[in-house]
Amino acid sequence: MTLFFAGYITPHFLIIAEDRFHLATVPFLAIFAAQCWNGGWSSIRQRWAGSKAGKVALILASVVILLLMANWGVELWRDADKLTLLFGPNGNQAYFSY
Repeated sequence: MTLFFAGYITPHFLIIAEDRFHLATVPFLAIFAAQCWNGGWSSIRQRWAGSKAGKVALILASVVILLLMANWGVELWRDADKLTLLFGPNGNQAYFSY
């Protein structure tokens, strides 16, 4: 899995590829999400009570989640005018430059 991500994302990162090219990694990331959630809340509680490394991992994961949510919120706020136009009655005729 590490080789896949390194081999797929590295060239796209170097050429600053569009976001849509990274969508091919979503199914592979879903494997990690499913594995993480497989145990449910009991697994998270066990990791928190288990060791210091488990607590650090959960705190770092929470920080990453909060940063991603903040990033998505800022992007939605920044593009609110475009989204309003896009979802309006003539959104198919917006003719954005991208």
